[in-house]
Amino acid sequence: MIWIALAVAIAALVAYRLSQRVNVDHLPQSFVVFGLTTTGSDPDRHEIIEIGALRVERDATVMDSLRRLVTPSRDIPARVTELTGITQIALNREGKPLEAALREFREFIGELPLVSFNADVDMNFLANATQMSGISIKNPLSCARKMAHRAWPDRKGHGLAELARADKSGVLAEHRVLRDCRQILSIYLAAASRLGTAQ
Repeated sequence: MIWIALAVAIAALVAYRLSQRVNVDHLPQSFVVFGLTTTGSDPDRHEIIEIGALRVERDATVMDSLRRLVTPSRDIPARVTELTGITQIALNREGKPLEAALREFREFIGELPLVSFNADVDMNFLANATQMSGISIKNPLSCARKMAHRAWPDRKGHGLAELARADKSGVLAEHRVLRDCRQILSIYLAAASRLGTAQ
């Protein structure tokens, strides 16, 4: 879950923003950065209520974006609205059934490699959701959080909330899940450059 993700290095984003040259030759030509908003941290008990994704070129150009609200099977708790800004009214009005949202996401990502902030958690949610709908997602996957830990092992961890306050990219007015995807992209590029690997 994006909003409770742990251990991002602020130094990663700062280094990327300030650097003149970032070596990304080892990255795939195109890839997709994605994030999920969920009602909790347990894929067996909680639900996806939002999917966001950016289709990105190797030079960090964002070519397309996707954002879908997902209608949960039951009303979301007030604390979820407080943390995410997503209301039950918005979900009722704009939300799509889970299977429909997943099919759109599947079409959007195609066979491209995926990047997530907390890949283990996100993929567990997707695995549960796709199993129920008969959709298969087996794309190559990179975890920006794990890469940041390897790139800067001595840095103290920070969540994306802290990272958002440090980010001066001008995307704070954008909806949360897409804003988070852009921050994940910055972290991923910086870590991948430092590590010399796409994973």
